[in-house]
Amino acid sequence: MNYFLSPLNSVKIAYDVFPAVKEKGRILFLTGRAEYYLKYRHFFNILNEKGVSVYAMDHRGQGGSGRLLKEHQKGHVEKFDDFVEDADFFLKNLVIPGSAPSSELISISHSMGGAVSLLLGMKNPGIFKKMIFCSPMWGINFGKIPECVIYRLSQLFCYLGAGERYALGKGDFNFDHPFENNGLTHDPEKFGEQRSFLKENPEFLLGGPTNRWAFESVKMIRKLKSIPVNTGSDVLLIQAGADPVVSSFHQNSIIQKMDRSTKITIENSWHELLFEEKTIYSQAVDHIVKFVES
Repeated sequence: MNYFLSPLNSVKIAYDVFPAVKEKGRILFLTGRAEYYLKYRHFFNILNEKGVSVYAMDHRGQGGSGRLLKEHQKGHVEKFDDFVEDADFFLKNLVIPGSAPSSELISISHSMGGAVSLLLGMKNPGIFKKMIFCSPMWGINFGKIPECVIYRLSQLFCYLGAGERYALGKGDFNFDHPFENNGLTHDPEKFGEQRSFLKENPEFLLGGPTNRWAFESVKMIRKLKSIPVNTGSDVLLIQAGADPVVSSFHQNSIIQKMDRSTKITIENSWHELLFEEKTIYSQAVDHIVKFVES
């Protein structure tokens, strides 16, 4: 695991490079909230075999990167754009330098990473030849509570000085959370594998988000709804057909704004397409590989 210092507050950002033997392209891989890139090593190996190197980083405040609060399990960020600025620095200072002129630059992202990479692509139109979004967080599924209520409540809590407190109903990581209806993966072995990893490596634990994270994230989602979305890239959206975590409705709205875009829905999949049971996982990987090689 390597580190660079973010230009924003000098937060230590963890990253690694998974090189292909004969490199034809480079991939920037961004994870979801509460994740860490080490979780996806099996997927990176597949990409390496296809001739693409993978550059992966952990977002500030999670994984192996520096935490932002004394209570290390709180998922926090001061501004959502801080995630984007970290990724932008990583891309321009570590991913791009040294690549061959003929090497393709590709983005692959999951969940919250899908929001970060989309904003990154909009900030640098055309920098990525291709962008692949797996279950992107372009909207959050708040159940029966309207998004506007979450926005106003989190905004109020931040105004009252409670931005660093857990959002309502959230807390530290719960190892007793059952596998049944977990909403992330149908694969009990993979579910258990991650529980074991976190027990052995408690420094990677992350609980729920803070009020500030909730406010900043919903503000970002509302922004995406209201502005043109242009990355100058060929885009593939892989949508989880039974995703209880993020909003398919918002994904459909955003993808319709993009030129040169394709949407594929994998039926019956929960949120973590790249950590799902074998049949679903294989479908997702096949679609990604075909798009990368096209």
